[in-house]
Amino acid sequence: MRSADGQLQHNAFALLAAGVSFVALFALWRGHHRLFLQAHGYTDAVMWINSLWLACITFLPIATVLNISSGGQDRVSSGIYVAVVTIRHW
Repeated sequence: MRSADGQLQHNAFALLAAGVSFVALFALWRGHHRLFLQAHGYTDAVMWINSLWLACITFLPIATVLNISSGGQDRVSSGIYVAVVTIRHW
């Protein structure tokens, strides 16, 4: 069994990716919050599109860690990352 220090060193890149994702999530959520503070009404379509967008935001740290952990060499993890980022920017 590894010590906490050993675990942190072994997972340094994944932890860094998660930290970077958190900063990105915070910035995106802040903009989202500002946008919806001004909204007075919305349709079912807006609700579903917003839900998809929020799901991508939630999944972004996982996609980032997968991509970083593979060193950007795995097509599946890179594809997942690109898909999440693309939908998020849609």
